[in-house]
Amino acid sequence: MHENTAEAFEFTLYEQALRAFPQLTVRQFSKMLGKSSGYWSSLQAQGLPVSNHALTHLLDCLDSRLIITKSRTQCDSLRGLKRLIQEELRYRFSQLPGSEIVSEEERLQQTGFPMPFVLQTY
Repeated sequence: MHENTAEAFEFTLYEQALRAFPQLTVRQFSKMLGKSSGYWSSLQAQGLPVSNHALTHLLDCLDSRLIITKSRTQCDSLRGLKRLIQEELRYRFSQLPGSEIVSEEERLQQTGFPMPFVLQTY
């Protein structure tokens, strides 16, 4: 996704969110991002990327939904959406000077237990 423009990521993000939550409005999506109800519309109008903070807030929201969701289809959609966000955040943080991203597979081999996201800076 990161080879494309930020707008492509945002489009895919919202499309996948709609798959997970078919009745989702842009105002509700803005709230899921932890922002005001006009946040998503403002980003789209200005062509700005969604913030890292908003993406991490959305990950927390999705984790909560996964706990209470009973539908296998919706759980699969939520997991796919989480993977998309995690990949984008890994890419963004890997572009920072002095950053080292540890993948989940590497972390499991090193520690033996999963964690949602790890960033190491030197």
